[in-house]
Amino acid sequence: MLKVAVIGTGLMGSRHVVNFSAAGCSRVTRVFDLDAEAARRAAEPVGAEVAATVEACFGDDIDLVVIATPTPEHVP
Repeated sequence: MLKVAVIGTGLMGSRHVVNFSAAGCSRVTRVFDLDAEAARRAAEPVGAEVAATVEACFGDDIDLVVIATPTPEHVP
């Protein structure tokens, strides 16, 4: 089972939390957002930890990191 961290819990980040949790082959274990309340809302339904810092989303206990940014922030 892949352990996933999601950084950014806006519209798409929240969807990634739900979809990775439902996939059957992965589990969201950590979530971070600058808005701690948004991170809590995304993390709570799937039992994920809310990370205090973005750095906490990287480490040997995480297999995959999703960085979800608003579409205008994507590099063309």
